[in-house]
Amino acid sequence: MLRSLALLTLLPFTALAQALPEPGDYECRIDKGYKFKPCTVRAAEHGVELEIPGGGLIGVTGRLYTADAPKTVVLVGRLNEEAPWGCYQCNAGCRAQPETCECKEIMQPAQDSCKAQTITGTLKKVGKAWAGSLTLLFHSAKYTDGKVVGHDIEGKLFDFQIRPVALVKPKK
Repeated sequence: MLRSLALLTLLPFTALAQALPEPGDYECRIDKGYKFKPCTVRAAEHGVELEIPGGGLIGVTGRLYTADAPKTVVLVGRLNEEAPWGCYQCNAGCRAQPETCECKEIMQPAQDSCKAQTITGTLKKVGKAWAGSLTLLFHSAKYTDGKVVGHDIEGKLFDFQIRPVALVKPKK
């Protein structure tokens, strides 16, 4: 009886573990306007982590959790780039030499707040891949008489996909 009870207790945990992507090499895409880029799922001390390197729309590192809904995974993470998109309005050249551009950057506290934001996403397993959405708080400068006087924050929802590299068909 005790053995049966122990087995029943373990079953939900086993089922939940199977809902998470297996550690390995994947391709991720944030927003349908961007190509899939290499990303990694790895075992971590307290679960499973996803790392999407910078160079696409945004770079994110975060933990993957199982959700209450079947075949659903939740991402909770942070931006992992020094100057992530959505936290700066000016390109790198304008940030380095602001006198050469018309762009006026958002204030430093807004940049810091943006870079420290928690990134959340939800993915549902579709075959061997996962598809869903990810939210980014986009910060933009607020102007009065041509001067930056504050900033606005707008939540943007992006399509979000993860697929194992093994699913990628070689180009002919």
